[in-house]
Amino acid sequence: MTEKHRREIAGYVGDWSAILPKIGHPVTLWHGDADNWAPPAMADALARLLPNGANVHRLQGRSHYTMLQAFLNAH
Repeated sequence: MTEKHRREIAGYVGDWSAILPKIGHPVTLWHGDADNWAPPAMADALARLLPNGANVHRLQGRSHYTMLQAFLNAH
């Protein structure tokens, strides 16, 4: 694993609580309801922590990567 990869993973799993209150733009979260890498509850928790909330779209039967493919195919 490269140092760059380690930094990216650390950023992904790090504490974002100081950044979230500063987000003032509308946010839409797309999440597969069968995601076993980032559970759907994570999207709900993130939406609650954003100052203006977020629109959470669940894609039924989609996992982490199949949700991304479905979104890309639709847009």
